[in-house]
Amino acid sequence: MVNFARGSTDFIMRNHFLYYLFGNSFIQGINFLVLPIIGRHFSPSEYAIVPLLEVYLMIFSWITSMMLLSALDRYYFDERYDRREVLDTILTFLLSSGLGAFAAIYIILNCFESLAQYRYLALVATFQQVLLQLYLFPMEKLKLEKKAVKFIAFGMVKSGTYLVIIAFFVIWLERDIAAIYEAQVIALILLLLLFSRYDIGLRTFRLRISLPILRVLLSFSAPLILAGLGMYIIESSSRVFILYYVGEEALGNFSFIYKIVNALSVLLLMPSTCVWTPYVFSNLSKEELIKQSMTKVVVLLNSAALFIVITLLANYYSIIEFMSRGKFHIPIQIFGVLSVGYVFYCLLAVLAPGFHIREKTRLLVGYFLLGGAANIVLNWLLIPKWQLLGAALSSFLSFFIIFMLYAINLQRIFAIKYAWRQLAILWFSFCTFSVAIIGADSHVYDNIFVIIFLIVIGFIQGSAWLTRQGKGLIMRLFSMYNMYVLVPQKILPEPRVDFQFKILGMDDVQAICEFSRERIAGYEEKAIARLQNHTCYRGLAFVEDKTGKIVYLCWIAFKPILVSELQRTLTFNQKTVYFFDEFTLLEYRSRGLHSSMMVRRINYCLQQHKSKVIILIETFNRYPIRTVWKVGFKWQKTFIRYRSGAFTRELKELQQRIRLLRSNYINGVNGEKG
Repeated sequence: MVNFARGSTDFIMRNHFLYYLFGNSFIQGINFLVLPIIGRHFSPSEYAIVPLLEVYLMIFSWITSMMLLSALDRYYFDERYDRREVLDTILTFLLSSGLGAFAAIYIILNCFESLAQYRYLALVATFQQVLLQLYLFPMEKLKLEKKAVKFIAFGMVKSGTYLVIIAFFVIWLERDIAAIYEAQVIALILLLLLFSRYDIGLRTFRLRISLPILRVLLSFSAPLILAGLGMYIIESSSRVFILYYVGEEALGNFSFIYKIVNALSVLLLMPSTCVWTPYVFSNLSKEELIKQSMTKVVVLLNSAALFIVITLLANYYSIIEFMSRGKFHIPIQIFGVLSVGYVFYCLLAVLAPGFHIREKTRLLVGYFLLGGAANIVLNWLLIPKWQLLGAALSSFLSFFIIFMLYAINLQRIFAIKYAWRQLAILWFSFCTFSVAIIGADSHVYDNIFVIIFLIVIGFIQGSAWLTRQGKGLIMRLFSMYNMYVLVPQKILPEPRVDFQFKILGMDDVQAICEFSRERIAGYEEKAIARLQNHTCYRGLAFVEDKTGKIVYLCWIAFKPILVSELQRTLTFNQKTVYFFDEFTLLEYRSRGLHSSMMVRRINYCLQQHKSKVIILIETFNRYPIRTVWKVGFKWQKTFIRYRSGAFTRELKELQQRIRLLRSNYINGVNGEKG
């Protein structure tokens, strides 16, 4: 069950994700406005130089940064190393290596007259890359410190400044293609000045390098350069084959659509990695917690990615027309295939921390190099036959191969349980949607049968994406509960667990208050009221021996009570009891606590001379249903309740979450101000 109590892990992750999703959507919306400026003022032939230049910049960034920002993610929360020394070492290395490499490039370009026509463009782009690495460092630090508001604010300032400057350079001054990088340089300089004024970490920065720490960081990050080489092959080899087999104009068309898909991948990756990376590496000691969260994040990212791709597919021709006024001609199939390939690429960012935790980054090198080799072979086979569609297919298949290698081998070293049913629903509805849109081409809304079909499939898609647990929109209007009854006959053997069984009393109020931080609002008051009414309620718990911390808590009712799920009073005689409100702290789940407590509760009721046990379980909650079947419960009846006013309650719940979100960022969550 998803827990939205203030300060809970689910609450923080969900709302940080929403902050980054909507904030980054706005940032990417600004960046999308740059594409029409480029598409309308440069021809495909002029734009063809940009992808080749970006490949060079990619290699330049690997060499100068040595992928140290990935090492920053891994070791920022590592208590073995002084954080201040880690930050100073990385920033000093980035500054010195970037400026040194820029000086070397300047000398090389001046030595070759054949490069004279590209000299200025290459120098501006190189300097932009040096500044970009310096800009990404404080942004990465803000992300790790979970300062979502500042992160989004600085990103908006950069994107807005870049848009204004490039519009001024291209539209009014009619600058050439170098304006793309000139505008970036000015925007990055402005942001670095702002960081030096407002970021405390940069104000206290000292120019120094700790060699022992640098060795540790480079041993982790250096192998990722080879993984970047595989990504470079996937990004660039198709363009070389297109230029050779198809032509320069086709390369410009393909590069333009690649630009849109890359913007889409950034839109998806930003909220995922900004929330996911600091969450994982700040909880290195809680592997079960990370694994369970990884299951949720995989579903969430799939949902968001496929929903956005479907939206863009449905409006594809309008988008291309708006951006280029008909100068660029790219079939919708190419965009669809490339987009799906980048969805798999985005999923790699969710799975990669499993390898980082085990410090198996060398495995990632092999996967990307294999994907790059496969990309070259596929380009050679597919582009001569299918041209641009062949290039899109080769990119998609390369990312899919890498993703499968990730997913399969991750199970060996960091096994997680995927939500296969939800993922199957998402991908089935997405594939059906895509076939309908691409098959109907640009006239998708001219056919009434297609409209009906899309509405039905959209309902399936929305059910899996929008509902809290992906169980369908119907469950938002109706609640269905099964009543199970047990007549215990004998004391059952109690499964062993690593925690102490305890019957709670008023001396446990403080422990309950700590436990209630992961529950719904108002749980603490209800729990204390139940303890005070000892004749009607009994609280049973598993606690840690050393700390006395409650890790599992459930309740027994001995007298008729109001069942909030059914909004009715459940009546029973003196020999009957009612089991309800079971909850395990997230990091202690999958340890058999619920099954063990079920047996202990039954035995406790026998000792209290109770002869009948009642329990209510929602019909789709299959794991508790399995537990009650195992100990002998029998189904008696099903309650179906229409949730009158469901829509109004959903709005109120949303308002409550927004208020909690605001208070968390004002007052701080767990002592951290956001």
